[in-house]
Amino acid sequence: MLRSEWGILLPFHFVRRVSLILLLAMGSCVAQQSSHIVPAQDRTASDDIGTSQSSYEPDGLFASEENRDEPLMQPNRDRLAHAEAAHASEAQGNRTVDKKKNTGDTEKPQTTLVEMRDLPIIWLIGPYVPSDRPLQPLTTDERKEAYLRQTFLTAGSYVASLFNAGVEQARDVPSAWGGGMQGYGRRFGSLYGQFVIQSTVQAAGNAALGYEPRYDLCKCTGFWPRTRHAIVRNFVTYNRTERELRPELPLYAGALTAGMMSSLWLPGRRSAWQEGGHSVLSQVGYGSAINVVSEFALDILHKLGMKKK
Repeated sequence: MLRSEWGILLPFHFVRRVSLILLLAMGSCVAQQSSHIVPAQDRTASDDIGTSQSSYEPDGLFASEENRDEPLMQPNRDRLAHAEAAHASEAQGNRTVDKKKNTGDTEKPQTTLVEMRDLPIIWLIGPYVPSDRPLQPLTTDERKEAYLRQTFLTAGSYVASLFNAGVEQARDVPSAWGGGMQGYGRRFGSLYGQFVIQSTVQAAGNAALGYEPRYDLCKCTGFWPRTRHAIVRNFVTYNRTERELRPELPLYAGALTAGMMSSLWLPGRRSAWQEGGHSVLSQVGYGSAINVVSEFALDILHKLGMKKK
């Protein structure tokens, strides 16, 4: 081939080869794009979202065409606002719960005191726990109410002192007080004074140890099971859990103290420890008898056709 002919054909061969290369490259790109095409029915919402977010400038990335240098960061702001709203709602809920709790704490003693005052025959046997109600720990105000009623506002305490004074009057004990109403009055005053001392020491001990000061009626049925329950309650009581039984240490500590202090006003020379021992033994007998009467008091009044209040 001549040099002149090669000079004419060279541009032609160059253009043909370049065109071939361009055609092969375009075909390769088209094939690659077609392999990633997903049919419309197979697309999901997440695919559409992903496609829209993969664009060069996703929606919301810039505020406007006029201010393209300040990102909105709208998703982050939304999450931040949502977190702040949730935190505020949680704090408001906690304040509401605390308010309800405080309100319940202030209303509970009043409700319990009202229930205590409305118990049947509370005027006769003092505060007690009915068999159909659960035991609940008493507050300080409730303990004060129970102490005042058991000591000064219960007919049973006066009846017991009057009865014991009659027994000692019949036995002429102590003989230095003689007979008649004067001797009977002295014996009654001495016995009731011992009762007040014992009740005060017992209430203080129960409050310090968290013991239950009230008598709880048996949830059982039958004469002997209820009698056994009444006698056992003269020796044990519930602690602050209202489920665990503990020895009635405050009760007998009060009886011992009352007996020892009675030696200060009884006539003649008295041994404080001896009088305290006699008082403890009296609590064993009289206390069990009083619990049995308390256990069956409602049934006795019902049999007699009397009102329970």
